[in-house]
Amino acid sequence: MKRRTFRYEDHTDDSFTYTTSWANGWTTQNYAIPAKSKVLMRYNIPCRNDDYGTWGGGLYARLYYSINDASWVDLGHSGYSSCMHTNCGSITRYCAWHHFDFGSLTSDFNLKFLFQHTSYTGSGSLNGNSIAAGGTDAYHGGMNKPFRHHLTIEGFTDA
Repeated sequence: MKRRTFRYEDHTDDSFTYTTSWANGWTTQNYAIPAKSKVLMRYNIPCRNDDYGTWGGGLYARLYYSINDASWVDLGHSGYSSCMHTNCGSITRYCAWHHFDFGSLTSDFNLKFLFQHTSYTGSGSLNGNSIAAGGTDAYHGGMNKPFRHHLTIEGFTDA
């Protein structure tokens, strides 16, 4: 058998706001994945929270995936891992990755993701409010928004 590799890079320029209740963010397109694949998905979420309370702000990020547009599968959430602060606002990003073993799927399939967000206190912005912008940067392929919400999917199959 010959190993087949694949890679997708995707991004959104849409802005999302979040508060202390879970809200949907980016729902990606479907990505065509070969049967019996092993997949690594990495993502970056630029975030801003201007809650200037004593201790607060925060971004919780929850990720779901769906195969062939079936029900969403919850991968859990990050905890309050980004945009936390004391007596100030916060602009940062949250980066994470997930490994998937789809060895039990014997046919090619479509895979998509849904991001949800909430805060510890206050409200925040994702991908907007000047946090995703930046000058043109050759390292990021000349994009004028090198820090925008993006993901990379890489994988292989030996099937």
